[in-house]
Amino acid sequence: MRVTLLASATFARPTLDALLTEGHEVVVGTQPSRPAGRGRDLRPTDIRIHAESLGLDAFELEDINDPEGLAWLTAAHPDLVVVVAF
Repeated sequence: MRVTLLASATFARPTLDALLTEGHEVVVGTQPSRPAGRGRDLRPTDIRIHAESLGLDAFELEDINDPEGLAWLTAAHPDLVVVVAF
């Protein structure tokens, strides 16, 4: 099954791992990198870091409901959309 996972926080890592373990094809959408720390350096979301460590691309979406976000979701052709800490 083709699953689109919309997630950002560390809380979503077990969900991503479980989807992959079950053999699903997973496409990941996440919040954009944000300034953090004293230097206000851009830092990617935890789920993006985890997805990329697993060899997956994580697409940054400012708002899934804007035309760009909806176009990305439509192009992903998901059978199922899972939202966890997005």
